[in-house]
Amino acid sequence: MYYRNALAACVVCDCTRKDTLASIVKWKSQVDEKVQLPNGQPLPILLLVNKCDIEDNGMTDEDIQSVCQQCGIKQWMRVGVAMCSSL
Repeated sequence: MYYRNALAACVVCDCTRKDTLASIVKWKSQVDEKVQLPNGQPLPILLLVNKCDIEDNGMTDEDIQSVCQQCGIKQWMRVGVAMCSSL
């Protein structure tokens, strides 16, 4: 990860692999340890849930929201890079 002088960050998980959602907590913690805003607050993070264009991807909105609440991520969205969905 590169975060020098960052003012915000995007973290991406793969909605076809639930293990990547579980890793979000670790990744958010790593960002919080390495960088803060100039006022000392944590960096705002947007969670991008990739591959939403794949049907039956196995990850519910409730799964995503639960992890976001657990680690303090306030915004998330599903994206489908292959079809430019939501980008």
